[in-house]
Amino acid sequence: MAIATGSIKSVHEQKTRPHDKFFSVFEHVVTSEDEEVKIGKPAPDIYSVCTSRFAGNISPGSCLAFEDAPNGVASARAAGMPVVMVPGPWIEAGDLTKNATLLLKDLRDFDPSSFGLPAFGYRREVTHVIFDMDDTLVDSVHRYSAALRKLMGKHGVLQKFTGSGSDRIASFRASIVGQPADVAIPKLVKHFQLEVTAEELLAEFDREALEVLPQSKPLPGVERLVKHLHERGIPMAVATSTTRARYEATSRNLKHLFSLFSHVVTMDDPEMGQPKPAPDIFLLASKRFSDPPADPKRCLVFEDAVSGAEGAAAGGMQCVLVPERNNMTPENSVWGTQLLQTMEEFRPEDFGLPEFSS
Repeated sequence: MAIATGSIKSVHEQKTRPHDKFFSVFEHVVTSEDEEVKIGKPAPDIYSVCTSRFAGNISPGSCLAFEDAPNGVASARAAGMPVVMVPGPWIEAGDLTKNATLLLKDLRDFDPSSFGLPAFGYRREVTHVIFDMDDTLVDSVHRYSAALRKLMGKHGVLQKFTGSGSDRIASFRASIVGQPADVAIPKLVKHFQLEVTAEELLAEFDREALEVLPQSKPLPGVERLVKHLHERGIPMAVATSTTRARYEATSRNLKHLFSLFSHVVTMDDPEMGQPKPAPDIFLLASKRFSDPPADPKRCLVFEDAVSGAEGAAAGGMQCVLVPERNNMTPENSVWGTQLLQTMEEFRPEDFGLPEFSS
């Protein structure tokens, strides 16, 4: 894979610098100021040059281009390439998109096999499903966030914690999402050099959280999916990095939902080993099904956090990642087998589960 961009080199580097790990998968980059690119898009130069730099004698017709703009489509087509166009919101379907080989509204709709590429590697032998709870099934993370912001304000670091202009603080927030409070709280104390012990801050956090967690609501698409799988006899469990007390508070007003799960494993379970991103909690949840899967690989995990997706992968399980966007970087998203914006987008048949009835 390579990149052919109309940007100049310095702009491209500025855009991609925060995501170096993600962009490292591309073999090479050709920018508009490359010495071999004589004329920019819509001329074919940039795509012809990009193709010539692959190892071997690669013909343009063997390359597939992805574009969002009409000039880019024209450039790739002039070079002899098929083009998948995912137009920006300012471009309406019509004359400006007619030259594309395939027109998509969203890149997630792309089927690689339609162009002879390997299909997405979903294993279709799933027999059991395990859900994370916070911000996967219910919006409890918003309750935790409110409790945490209150504490950060009390200790004078709220502005630093919520700052949106710093890659460092965004990276720090992403590092604690999905982690147990007894793991995340000490990190907060250390990162912000708070004049309070981790134990004291954790006790404060618990008091605040237990008051607001019963207000939690199911996230979009959750009730439909859980009820559907339950009706079809698919065994389901919850594996959450929270404590039993916080789980009880979160589920207090949602018995109609949580009664559909066969069991719940919390981070303070007596048999619990290491927290996510270790696979222990998922392996324990898998083991406790009354009819356990023949292999943990037959479990499908739903997660919102990178640490949870890593844990599922470490346990050999597939993971549908439904992240909170502010805490997800492109390179971290690769831990998910499938990446969705909301549970409403999930198609059970992708993993061999019963389809929704129309």
